[in-house]
Amino acid sequence: MTNIDKIINLNLLETKNQKLINQISLIHFQNLPNSFFTTSGFKFVVFFYQLLFMDKDINLLIAKEDDLSISGFIIWGPINHSLIKTFAKNLFKFNFIQLIIIIRMFNLKILKKLIARLYIKSNKKKFPLNSAKIISLVVDDKYKGKGIGTKLISKVIQECSEKDLKFLIAITTSYQKRAVKFYNSLNFDLISENKISSDYVEYTLSRSLK
Repeated sequence: MTNIDKIINLNLLETKNQKLINQISLIHFQNLPNSFFTTSGFKFVVFFYQLLFMDKDINLLIAKEDDLSISGFIIWGPINHSLIKTFAKNLFKFNFIQLIIIIRMFNLKILKKLIARLYIKSNKKKFPLNSAKIISLVVDDKYKGKGIGTKLISKVIQECSEKDLKFLIAITTSYQKRAVKFYNSLNFDLISENKISSDYVEYTLSRSLK
């Protein structure tokens, strides 16, 4: 049986929460081999999630099985959420050693990827501020086919409706081949395709919550 747990205000100073971040980072790393963060290395994935949870507006839902293993998770937040703004706002929370480690992660290859992503995002369609976006959705391959992704999305839709949000946005890529079909099955409409290269396309989907 799968249970959905909501994690509120993840305090990064608590050891149990660092353990949780490492767990979901590993699930991301093992199950999304072609994602931008995975190809940048496991440490970069961990940094991505640490940075995400510095923003108090970020929501985390975790799917747990009877043996308490994590079978999947979803992270969603405001449509205008920005990792760059979050990093700038929380810069003082990093000590000198941590900053050196972070700087070393940003090699030339990663910087080129980041610049490309920023350029893509700057040319995206603007969405109403009363929208939310799915930032990360991952289901462990061992548990796929059990409807876990659907349960996670349904819970997000419920929470968004309670907040009187009107749209839920999802972004996926051609590397996640089944993702567009999955979102379509949940009444998300494909609203844009952005071809990055001959084998890489980014898809943006939207679902009305009215």
